Amino acid sequence: MTQRQRLHEITRYVREHGDLSVAQACELFGTSPATIRRDFGLLMEKGAVSRTWGGISRRQEEASDPAGQPA
Repeated sequence: MTQRQRLHEITRYVREHGDLSVAQACELFGTSPATIRRDFGLLMEKGAVSRTWGGISRRQEEASDPAGQPA
């Protein structure tokens, strides 16, 4: 799997499930923690996700419904 494919799949997973830890991502994608942390960093730089302790989550705006209430 290329980095581009992995970034797409990470983003899709976070949108569907809300969050993703480094450990979970390593298992899902069969890559090292260092690779996953680099991928997470790229997604955070792009503003696609937010950092959490040990992982990433959906951006706060995406986690709310149109009325501004948590989903």
